[in-house]
Amino acid sequence: FINTPPFKFLLSVFIAIGFFNIYFIFRYTRELEESKCNCDIESEKMIRKFLNYYSMIVITIYIITTILGVSIKLK
Repeated sequence: FINTPPFKFLLSVFIAIGFFNIYFIFRYTRELEESKCNCDIESEKMIRKFLNYYSMIVITIYIITTILGVSIKLK
């Protein structure tokens, strides 16, 4: 089932959408940081930092898994 073309296509679309989702979260948190938003509540600052670090970690995981997938596919 996993090797069927429709499943591979859906998986590729899911990965692409996930990558863009994480990228936009990263970009949004950067824009908040650059605009010097007045986050009066400490929890808002923590959430922004968490989302920023989370997005960097997930983007790194996406890049590593993509490189590994391509290297395995080329063998």
